[in-house]
Amino acid sequence: MPPSSVIGGYMVFCSLGSALGAAATTAIFTTYGWTGSSILGSGFAARALVVWLIARRPTGTGRKESAVELPAYAGSGTCSGRRADG
Repeated sequence: MPPSSVIGGYMVFCSLGSALGAAATTAIFTTYGWTGSSILGSGFAARALVVWLIARRPTGTGRKESAVELPAYAGSGTCSGRRADG
């Protein structure tokens, strides 16, 4: 998939989320005031946290390391950041 398609998809969902959030907040604020809109915002944040925690869980036999997650050992002499002895 070309990067422009990914960016376009991101922008569509970003706009959709903003519109739905604004509509929901307006409806809740009209009925319940600041307390209601604060609870709605807290609910969205809690759901995002749950999704993030689920996405971070390792699956299968274990989580594979990517080059970005490996610690950079100073003076190791390797490009990957892995130690030669380990």
